[in-house]
Amino acid sequence: MALGLDMTKEIVFASSEATVSRRISQLEKSGKLRKLAPRIYTTNLQDSPEHIIRRNLIDVLAWRLPEAVISHRSAHELRPTETNDFFITHTFNRKITDIPGITLNVMKGKPALENDIPFGTLPIHISSECRWILEVMQISRKKGEESKSFPLEFVEQRLGKMIHAGGEDKDKSV
Repeated sequence: MALGLDMTKEIVFASSEATVSRRISQLEKSGKLRKLAPRIYTTNLQDSPEHIIRRNLIDVLAWRLPEAVISHRSAHELRPTETNDFFITHTFNRKITDIPGITLNVMKGKPALENDIPFGTLPIHISSECRWILEVMQISRKKGEESKSFPLEFVEQRLGKMIHAGGEDKDKSV
């Protein structure tokens, strides 16, 4: 891994190190790297940027928004909606649209809680089932696939399954 770059990976992230930045610039000019989004590059010169981002979405999130919590409907589905929306809780509110094929809907909220699920060794978490159920009950101005929420019928069915599987006293720690 010369100069902090792993060219065996599909995604390469920019660095604040001058030598790494120069190397990325050289590789981009020589056609060995392609820019996908601000400070995000790929060694894959054939597939569309949208497909590359979707395959590497969790790595992109962990790099761009460390300590974020995958939340709301995205915590249940773990993929963008049909309208390419993905929902995250972090320390600010913002809609990020500079990543090809995805809209990151960042909502200000609590950091990872004790019951939230770490995503492997990455600095990102997934809302616990109890947390995301509360999150999807929030009122949303958008409807359908663009919404951070699920229909009330879905929430009722999910709660019914939780009670059936573990009883009403399943998780008193929440």
